[in-house]
Amino acid sequence: MEPEVELNSPANPLAQRKARREAVAEQAAEVTSAELEEEKAYQEAREAELGKTLTLEDINGSYTLQKLGVLSGDRVKDGKLIRIHSRDEDVIDIDHVLTQEDIDNSATLQRKDAEVGDLIINKDGKRECLSRGKTAQGRQALYEFIKNPSYIANGKMFLEALFVVPEYAKGYTTSYGYSPQVGTGRTIEEEFGEDISKLPLNERRLAIKRKKERILQRSAGPMFSYDPESLGSTVGAISKAVIDPINLVPAASTVKGGIALGTAIAGFGSIADDYVYSEAGEIDPLKAGISAAAGGVLSGAFVGGAKVLGDRGAKKLVRKAQIEMDKALARGADPLKGKELLQEAGIDLNKLKAAQTRIGAKLNISPAKVAQKQADDVVVNDSAVGRYTNSKVDKILGVLSTRIKAIDEQTFGRLRRFEFDSHRNTSQALGKAEDWVKGFSQLNAPVKNNIARLLYNEDFDAARALMGRELSTEFDKKIVPMLKKMGDDLKASGHSFQKVDNYFPRLVKDLEGLQKSLNVQQKGLIGAAKNRYAAKKGISAEKLTPEENAEVIDMLMRGHTFGIKKGQPGFVRQRKLTLSDDQMKYYASPEESLAIYLRRAVNDIEKRKFMGQFGAFNKEGMLDADKSIGNYVEDAINKGRIRPEQEADMLEMLKSRFVGGEQSPGALNATIRDLGYMGTIANPVSALTQLGDLGTSGALNGLRNTLASLFKTKNIELIDIGLDEISKELAEGSLKGTSKMLEKVMRGSGFKKLDRLGKETFINAAYKNAQKMVKKDLSKFKKKIGSTYGDETQALIKDLEEGNLTDTVKYFLFNELSDVQPVTLSEFPQAYLNNPNHRILYMLKSFTLKQIDVVRRNVVQEYAKGNKKEAVKNAALLAAYLSTANTGTQYAKDLVLGREVKAEDIPDRAMWNLLSVYGINRYTTDRYLSNGDWKGAVINTIAPATPIIDSALSLGGELLEDDPNVAKLVKPVPVVGNLVYNWFLGGAEEYDERQEAERNK
Repeated sequence: MEPEVELNSPANPLAQRKARREAVAEQAAEVTSAELEEEKAYQEAREAELGKTLTLEDINGSYTLQKLGVLSGDRVKDGKLIRIHSRDEDVIDIDHVLTQEDIDNSATLQRKDAEVGDLIINKDGKRECLSRGKTAQGRQALYEFIKNPSYIANGKMFLEALFVVPEYAKGYTTSYGYSPQVGTGRTIEEEFGEDISKLPLNERRLAIKRKKERILQRSAGPMFSYDPESLGSTVGAISKAVIDPINLVPAASTVKGGIALGTAIAGFGSIADDYVYSEAGEIDPLKAGISAAAGGVLSGAFVGGAKVLGDRGAKKLVRKAQIEMDKALARGADPLKGKELLQEAGIDLNKLKAAQTRIGAKLNISPAKVAQKQADDVVVNDSAVGRYTNSKVDKILGVLSTRIKAIDEQTFGRLRRFEFDSHRNTSQALGKAEDWVKGFSQLNAPVKNNIARLLYNEDFDAARALMGRELSTEFDKKIVPMLKKMGDDLKASGHSFQKVDNYFPRLVKDLEGLQKSLNVQQKGLIGAAKNRYAAKKGISAEKLTPEENAEVIDMLMRGHTFGIKKGQPGFVRQRKLTLSDDQMKYYASPEESLAIYLRRAVNDIEKRKFMGQFGAFNKEGMLDADKSIGNYVEDAINKGRIRPEQEADMLEMLKSRFVGGEQSPGALNATIRDLGYMGTIANPVSALTQLGDLGTSGALNGLRNTLASLFKTKNIELIDIGLDEISKELAEGSLKGTSKMLEKVMRGSGFKKLDRLGKETFINAAYKNAQKMVKKDLSKFKKKIGSTYGDETQALIKDLEEGNLTDTVKYFLFNELSDVQPVTLSEFPQAYLNNPNHRILYMLKSFTLKQIDVVRRNVVQEYAKGNKKEAVKNAALLAAYLSTANTGTQYAKDLVLGREVKAEDIPDRAMWNLLSVYGINRYTTDRYLSNGDWKGAVINTIAPATPIIDSALSLGGELLEDDPNVAKLVKPVPVVGNLVYNWFLGGAEEYDERQEAERNK
């Protein structure tokens, strides 16, 4: 029998190494603590002596500081401004802020392209117009170009801060009066306000950063209004990236040289970016490592990430500790009791020390840091260590609801409740109208047109006479009471308007035709009406939806002047114009007008409920979204749910949902999108792809629950949770013909039916899984739902135990489905919501982004919380079920298309089918990435697929050929094109040949 060895015995080498690591970690922690205390003491003493240094962020966040002409690096002491770089002459003497009425009444302002928010200032005894540049795309581009760091600029600033500038190299004032002039001739004191060569390293770094900010301020001009979402800003950022030295990497003569050069530039650039641009000056080793690896990959070949993977556990632990520390400090805890705070949060201090030593990270327990916004703080990770997740990338690719949940779970639950109530109440309202709409649609066209004209002109008695007894009875029992109640609900929610007795909504569909018919083409009158309507909504006229633009014209023709008391939304206004038979062609049918009215009215009411006591309204009862959201977030900060540095992110995200998300894409973009979907997924073969989603249900809800829900009777239908759409992206159709056509072909191809099958299977499986969980492992269920349901938690648990399908249970199932599919606007990225005309770039990618989000929540974030076993289990289940489900679906599609099927391809197919779920497909890999053409891969990925348009453009040229290739013109035809192409035009044979060539490689 072998001798028993004690854990800490010298004979146990693991114990020896562990002891050494812990000793090193403890020593490092002591040094870190001492450094923190020393740095804190120095900063406090310096601020007490010189005052607080103002940053660009401070200035941009204060209208008063901007008006005073303050520059970055100026100071405030004892409430008084100390000008270091600005002058008293820089004060902006503002006469007043321009309104739309000012611009409408001034030809001079119109010639100057003045806009709302620009300023009239007094300068040198004269009044001048000062543009704030909100829509000046050139200024926005220049600002973004200068603001964004480049690798060379970072390196230069990094070295300038790292090494003390020798006294002989630059001029500065001496006691002997000698001041050698170099460069611009400015001395160090003149450039920085003091001799920074005598300051500690961190202070030199911050001084250099303030100088960079001053350059940015001067280039932008006084009172500049920066818009990071503008087209100019986007162009500026892209331009800076394009001319960055990282793009010189392909010039390396060998792959090895390219990897080395790319790694060096990217890694050093990341370090310089962290060091120079973050206020804390902390270098993130993980971000640097990932940047270096990416630089090498994109310029040469794949570079292994073994060290990154090895450090991952340490980084997660440090991040978790930082999150807990930040939360405690936000609640007002004593920062000097850091160890006690971490222990109370369940952090193992020994493991934390070892992790800090491994990655060279330290926790920041300075209250000053907690109080200030971090320029590179990342919402999802909530810590300094988490900066490797780029916030701009997260805005483009990160799902909004997940990012909100990472900050405040209560706001997440409130937002999801808003989405559920909006969909459910809209569905119920449309359901009440369904019988009347069906009966009305069966009438012959002349009768329908006459009834429509009478309804739109508020002559209900005459309309009833034409409807017939049965239809008029349905109208009186369902439609009239529903419209009356909707009007009452709108008034109760805060709207101010005079109700109309015989109100039936009408909606303009041909704006130009209506204008011509009414002889009101005058641009000035219409433009002024649009601007005033938009101003009352708190947005620019350019952001009005097509429906709102049409409604403005219609209201204008009804006699509304859009004066101070004339600004209610279109769905709550009176009408005075009597429409003629000829004018009816410019209006949507009663069915369409009613449906859109109900959707808009319910959305407005529920939005006001979301704002609740924090809602802010103008005199006309219109909701001021900006003020309302600001009030809500301020309350959340006061209650400790949101930290002050998270305020800007939460404000931006909520505004994206309730302001940006309400916008519609332009008509051209909407048409391209509709045609794109018709040519890609509106066919039976693509419909089969929907079955691959069953893999997600198997992984998250269990195989048995999923199969039972798939093949047995479904207790819950989509209509029960207020959903009847494939995704919110496809539900954004308008009254245009392409949207109606898309709806028909999606239905005719079987896509909607299979999509419904997948969704209903998932919610029924989720219901079965939740019932089992509350009975067998209640603590696990509570951990799963967190605080999302608030006061409804106990009711939810009880209803699940008793099998009651209540409103709370339906809300839970709505949430479960929203977690895996983009069924509402909250499940899309922020950039999608803010840029309606860029949404076309997300075509066919919303499901992919949502699947990535599933991994983020169930694997990455679970692992970050310390639930490592659960995270690994989820990862394994998702990989297994998704690869199996999608491989099976792919083989089914091959059989339908008449392609050859071989069992030997299963392993390879399984891998690619799994990767394709997350946006990595074989075509892009073989065509672009294998050749090092990463730019081509990116362009191919983001470019919208438009096969119908491509075929239409090439049709003429193809028909002129002696042997025209008809096959490629037929394939995009909706419903039947893909089948005809594969079965009768050689598509299946071409595919089999490509597959055989792959096997023989």
